[in-house]
Amino acid sequence: MTLVNFNKNYVNICAGIYHRLFTSPEWNYDWLTIENTRRYFKDLSSAPRFKGYVYLSGVIPVGCCLGEISDYFKITQYTIREIFIDPLLQNKGLGSGFLREIEADLKKNKVDSVSLSTSRRIVAHHFYKKNGYAESPAIVLMAKLINHPG
Repeated sequence: MTLVNFNKNYVNICAGIYHRLFTSPEWNYDWLTIENTRRYFKDLSSAPRFKGYVYLSGVIPVGCCLGEISDYFKITQYTIREIFIDPLLQNKGLGSGFLREIEADLKKNKVDSVSLSTSRRIVAHHFYKKNGYAESPAIVLMAKLINHPG
């Protein structure tokens, strides 16, 4: 596997993987369209300090991570907004390898911490804990739905 930087050439194929993953029976996000996903990825990748990665098997993308770097008081932090592996290749250790390579690259580039948010009710929560991520006792993600589309 090879880690490369995400660029606009990867938008369509990574959006396809993401769409396939989240419209699969496990997630069943039937409202998700490929067009929404492409737009979302373009929005994320246009952030001022965007940093994204693609995990390649040969030349074929099998995973993607989209996030951004920010300075947070005394530390430089990378916030993962999306990270995923092709659903056909999950549960084979690729995600853990992908995370290790991302963390090594960030460390090399003097990034001090990695943060992300996830739901406790999904398998990803266990995946992140298995890979050394811990729930913050100091931070709570809060949300309010103000316009439900359905």
